[in-house]
Order: sequence, then structure tokens, then C-alpha cells
Amino acid sequence: MLPVAATVVATTAAGVVLCELRRRSGSLLAPAALHWAVNGFGYVLAWAVPRSRGEH
Repeated sequence: MLPVAATVVATTAAGVVLCELRRRSGSLLAPAALHWAVNGFGYVLAWAVPRSRGEH
């Protein structure tokens, strides 16, 4: 139950941040770029961590 609640809270917080960024910038480019950057960082981290532990 705790992981589900944490996921809901994190997703809600991300939505609030992205909506506020959209509102302040007046463009979809800024929140889309932030979303892409966060996803890209997660991908790179998921790729790099096993390699740093010698688990490739």
C-alpha cells in the first residue's frame, strides 16, 4: 500500500510542477523539455547503475 501511495503523491507533485511551469511559461515546450530531461536522466541512471556494480 505504501508504494502505491508514494507513487500517487509523486505523480501528483510532478503534475503540479509541470502545470505551474506551463502556466508561467505560456508554452508547452518548457514542461515537455523538463519531462523529457527527467525521463532521460532516469534512463541513463538505470543504464549506468548496473554497470558501476559490474552487473552488465
